[in-house]
Amino acid sequence: MKHIGTQEMTTYRLRLRRFTIEDAAAMYQNWASDPQVTQYLTWPPHRSVSQTEQLLCMWVMQYAKSETYRWCIADKRTNEPIGCIDAVGQDDKNLRATIGYCMAHRLWSHGLMTEALIAVEDFLFAKVGYNRIDAYHNIRNPASGKVMQKSGMQREGVLRQFLLNRQGHPVDVVLWSILRSEWQAMDRG
Repeated sequence: MKHIGTQEMTTYRLRLRRFTIEDAAAMYQNWASDPQVTQYLTWPPHRSVSQTEQLLCMWVMQYAKSETYRWCIADKRTNEPIGCIDAVGQDDKNLRATIGYCMAHRLWSHGLMTEALIAVEDFLFAKVGYNRIDAYHNIRNPASGKVMQKSGMQREGVLRQFLLNRQGHPVDVVLWSILRSEWQAMDRG
């Protein structure tokens, strides 16, 4: 395991980079304030750009830690922030990371999140040394499961009442994962 922190990556259509405070207005407008985007997440829509700025201040400070892996998903042509993807959970002892993500609603169903997730999987396996990467989604949000499946993850099952939604109610989630050996067999890295 070699923690190297959030490193910039590019894909065919995306630039995955560190957030800056200057991203606050676009983040707020494109996804953080959108009830459709946050519908199945554990946090409510942001109420103001200043709320987004406060969060970004904390995130920017966390980049000082080499075990922070959080990317702003930006349009490669314009550098406009359109989403976020990060290792929301890490278990270094067991070489495991859990990924979370969200993206502007207007860009759903274009394969962009799958493109970002594949890049993050490749980075965490090849550069950091994880053995397992997993992600989960609210059982009522199967579109997120399609992203996970297209990135090479395997469906493991349902975790009953695994977390509380933003209204404070327990919800079932579907767990997906990809192992280093499966990733290597894909010949992506």
